[in-house]
Amino acid sequence: MTGKKKGCLAASAAVLVFGVILLRWATDRVLDPIIHNVLNPPRRTTEEFIRNGIKVTPQQYGGKGEEVFIEGEGGVRLRGWFMPSYGNLKSSPLVILLHGMGDGCELMLEAGVGLQKAGVNSLSVDHRGFAKSEGSLSFGVHEREDVRRWIEWARREKGIQGPVGIYGGSYGAGVGLQALAVNPEVFCMVALHPFTDLRSLLRSQVKDYIGFGWIPLVTTFAENKFYREIGAKGADDVSALSLLEKRDPVPPIFLVHGTADRVIPVEHSRWLSERFPESVEYVEIKGMGHEDPFKKGPPDLNSRIQQFLTRNLSTRTE
Repeated sequence: MTGKKKGCLAASAAVLVFGVILLRWATDRVLDPIIHNVLNPPRRTTEEFIRNGIKVTPQQYGGKGEEVFIEGEGGVRLRGWFMPSYGNLKSSPLVILLHGMGDGCELMLEAGVGLQKAGVNSLSVDHRGFAKSEGSLSFGVHEREDVRRWIEWARREKGIQGPVGIYGGSYGAGVGLQALAVNPEVFCMVALHPFTDLRSLLRSQVKDYIGFGWIPLVTTFAENKFYREIGAKGADDVSALSLLEKRDPVPPIFLVHGTADRVIPVEHSRWLSERFPESVEYVEIKGMGHEDPFKKGPPDLNSRIQQFLTRNLSTRTE
């Protein structure tokens, strides 16, 4: 080997070693704190909701219910509000209500009371890492298992035998779609502006934050580390699009998204609608951002959702 070739190899090795050291430093000093903060956001408390004028019990909405706790995957304590049907509790359907990022199950109580008055059992739950539930976020990896445990609790403790649906918004819609994909006991889903592929969501949010997007190797390294932190096997393990491919047939999904959504781009719902057209009833609201669709959507949106749930839960059997 010539001296020139040896010099090139030595230089390449030095660059590789330097790159590994730099990447390790960036991981310890930059990436690890970012991931920790993403997976452990500030918790909103019941007291904070009260100070902001938000009702925190079903009774305040003219309904009835009880605060309940279960043990989730990994031994974490999870909190929810159970609101029994005004009809026959055991034979009535059950709808699991999943709130959005940064909120708590209090934000879904009004919807739960509306369901119970329509003859549906409802269970509004705190995701792990939010409000009174312990643990850290996992963007669906553990939350979809938590949903299964809530269903088991309702069957065991309340004797509910009816079919199950999920109703979620934003983060709750994203993890709810994953729960729908892996849990055969769930027959339908109402998803309001969900994320359907975590990798695409992460990349779009990083691009909005720093002004540019995917960087070869660096982005892949960061994403793989993030997947390991949340316990995912890879990108497909936190993609509702990929997970739903494995459920045949795909259950009915009522999907709502705004074209001006800057938090979760509307493409997430379009991908879902295009991939599973026979299962998805899609309402796209022009000009609406990441906000309450009942304020900017069509006036019959709520009644359409009620009809969707009634149609897909009242006629189903396990």
